[in-house]
Amino acid sequence: MSQHLHSRVQTASTSFANYAPSIAGNCDRHNYVTASVSCDSFSTADDDLSSSVGVVTGGRLYGALAHLKRHLEFAGLDLFKEFSTMVHDKNVPASIQLPKHSSAPPLSPAEEKCPKDEKGSDSPSLPDARLAVLVGNTRAIWVPFLEHLRKAPSISYKNPLNNYVECIIEDAVNQYLPCNYNPIVRFAHDTRPGRLLSFQRLAHYSQLAYFHSGCHLCIHPVYGPWISLRAVIVLHEPAPQSASTQTTPLNPCTLEDELEIENTMKIASTASTSGDRTLTQISALTLRQIALAWQKWLNMRDACTVGKEFRYSEDQILYHYTHDTEVLRRAIMTKETTQSSFPLKNQ
Repeated sequence: MSQHLHSRVQTASTSFANYAPSIAGNCDRHNYVTASVSCDSFSTADDDLSSSVGVVTGGRLYGALAHLKRHLEFAGLDLFKEFSTMVHDKNVPASIQLPKHSSAPPLSPAEEKCPKDEKGSDSPSLPDARLAVLVGNTRAIWVPFLEHLRKAPSISYKNPLNNYVECIIEDAVNQYLPCNYNPIVRFAHDTRPGRLLSFQRLAHYSQLAYFHSGCHLCIHPVYGPWISLRAVIVLHEPAPQSASTQTTPLNPCTLEDELEIENTMKIASTASTSGDRTLTQISALTLRQIALAWQKWLNMRDACTVGKEFRYSEDQILYHYTHDTEVLRRAIMTKETTQSSFPLKNQ
């Protein structure tokens, strides 16, 4: 691990441990309770955060976004990119454009916290260029996530990581974004009708990462393909002009990378049919066939040398592709913990 990422992981782990006890029991999507973490709990002064929020400068919104970003970083959600909704929406079909405040229902705890008359829903409509934030993570999420699982009294969700992400982001939005910004939160794993978005295109048009159409991966200029996209937060606030004139990112892959990706893609494509069957005919496949299918797609990530030093750990890779909660149990039990067992179960 590079010194840069090691420092970020250590900071996230140490800082998260300081407030994890207050939220460990609150990440229940059916019994959501806002964690008791205030802005005063951050030791870093606002002036020190001046470089952490890109397109917002000064004012109440700057302070709110700065604290939001720091809160998410502590929990391992260390990718935070502000952008204009107009830049994205003008380049995608209407069906996957970002939600409009005039029509989007408040379906999450973060959205439901504000009384209707405080949301600005009856205020004049904003221009198409509204401010939004794309949230994601590098490998830095793994340690805080496992630390959270150690402290949680019981986890029985089909995907504990998705639950963790929802809890952290909605808690942070509740705390740091005032009602008048009317935040609308959409999660990458939420594919219900009316909520499905193309997060790969969001990454591309926000300039967080280059969407490589050949391998269908988002390539970050520093972390390469070793990133995950988690959520987008759309605010009832006009985007600064600087955000509305952004250009799309350049492909960070080298010519050698492109050749390797092309060769690997040909091999991986032969696994696509088997990959589809793992979803609909899983009983007809052996565990070896299933493993080979996702491992071929993992090879696609490894074909890109950009950010190879930020590659996920083996446990993180295995859970990323399989969502097998046994991986989480094993990862927790191999670390020092005061708990003799961990009540994690599959659904």
